Amino acid sequence: VGLASGRAVVVLGVWAAVSVAAVRLGTLQAAAHLLVFQYQMFPLTAMNSLLTVGNSQVARAFHAGGMRAARQLSHRMLLVALAASAALGLATWHGRHLIPQLFTADAAVHAAAAPAFLPCACMLAFAWLKVPESALLGTADTAYMTWCYFPAAAAAALQLAR
Repeated sequence: VGLASGRAVVVLGVWAAVSVAAVRLGTLQAAAHLLVFQYQMFPLTAMNSLLTVGNSQVARAFHAGGMRAARQLSHRMLLVALAASAALGLATWHGRHLIPQLFTADAAVHAAAAPAFLPCACMLAFAWLKVPESALLGTADTAYMTWCYFPAAAAAALQLAR
């Protein structure tokens, strides 16, 4: 529980730091950041919901049939997640001109948000990377999974510092 809580603190800390950086850039940039961030959170939350169910299923398979059963289920989850992530990334990229209009009619916010849709689409396309995390959680290997977040947080901090 302690390491998993540490992971949550790191994730929330990175989100807070990015929001602070956007606010420091100004109102327009903060609005654009929030637009893209809130849009991105919707499909990511849907993907995480799928993976939470998968996490439970992997745990059940692990306890009922051992590592082999858990691995087989994890591979199926990976294929579904790859397809869903690719679809989300492509839909985001192709909808990048329409998505901002769902949030605001302000053309200045649309223009400020436009450059963020490439990284947003890429991050959604790589959402499948949550599958290994879900499998590790399902097999109760939280220590390895949690320690992976610290280098990721350091990389995010370096990006924000420049």
